[in-house]
Amino acid sequence: MKTLFPQSVKTRPLRMEPLEERQMLSVSAAEFGAVRSQYPDLNLPANISDYNVIEITASQLTATNLQNAVNTAAPLTVSDTPANVTAAAVSTKTVLLTWDAVANAESYKVYCYDSTVAGGWRLLANVAGTSWTQGGYTPGATYAFRVSAVNAAGESALSPTVKATMVMPALPPATPTNFVAGAVNTKTVLLTWDAVPWAESYNVYCYDSTVAGGWRLLANVTGTSWTQGGYTPGGTYAFRVSAVNTYGVSPLSETKKATMIAPPLAAPMTQALLSYLNEEFLI
Repeated sequence: MKTLFPQSVKTRPLRMEPLEERQMLSVSAAEFGAVRSQYPDLNLPANISDYNVIEITASQLTATNLQNAVNTAAPLTVSDTPANVTAAAVSTKTVLLTWDAVANAESYKVYCYDSTVAGGWRLLANVAGTSWTQGGYTPGATYAFRVSAVNAAGESALSPTVKATMVMPALPPATPTNFVAGAVNTKTVLLTWDAVPWAESYNVYCYDSTVAGGWRLLANVTGTSWTQGGYTPGGTYAFRVSAVNTYGVSPLSETKKATMIAPPLAAPMTQALLSYLNEEFLI
C-alpha cells in the first residue's frame, strides 16, 4: 500500500497502539484527507506538499517497521533539468517550445535571454505541461530560451540554451525610407537611408538618360550608406535606392539630388593691382 508522511514525523516516535487496531487500506494522494482523519494519532497536517510516498505492505504494518519507514524515507529532491528542449518559430511572430516530462516536477519555468535583467535570463512563464507558445516577437529576429523544472524542493538547473528565429515572410522588403543625398566635397556624394526589415542588401541608382528606364545601377551594398567620388564639381546628380532580399526587390525610393560643391573662384584683381602690373611688366 501507499501512504504519505510528513518530514516532521521523522524526529518523533509514532503512537502505534490505536493504529494497529484499525484496518489499513491502500490510499492515493487524493485520498490523503481521509487518511489524515482516520489516523489522528499520526498528527498529519493538512498540507501534503512536503510529504514523501512510503511503501508499506500489510504484513509489515508494525510499530517498528512503520517508524523505520518514516525515518529512512528519502526526502523530496529537486527535479532533474528538462531534456530535449526545442524552440521553433511557428509564424513570423510566434515561438513554440517543447521538452520532455521530468519525474517529480510539478511545473516548468520558461526563460528568454534578456541582457537588461540580472543574470541575463528573464522569466516568461510557469507552466504545468511540457510545451509553451507565445506571440509578439519580431519577424526575422532570433531569440534564446531555457527551461527548468520546479517542485516543492526547489527549481532545477536551467536547460541548455535553444534558439528560434522568427520566420521571414516570403515577400520582397519594403522601400527604404529617410533617404538622403548630399555632397561631401567637390567630387564626392554620400547617400544614407534607414534599415529595412528582412532586407539583405540595397541597390543604389543614379539617373542616366542614356539607359533604359533612366536609372543606372551603381552598386549593391549591405549597409545603409554609400559614398562615391569622381563627380563633376558644381554638377547636380539624382539618386534612388531599393531594398533586396531572397524574394525580390522593393520599389525604388523617392528621388534625392546632390549638387557637388563648386571650387572657390579666384578673387578679382583690383584696379591698383592692374596698374602696378602694367607699369612693371608691360612695355
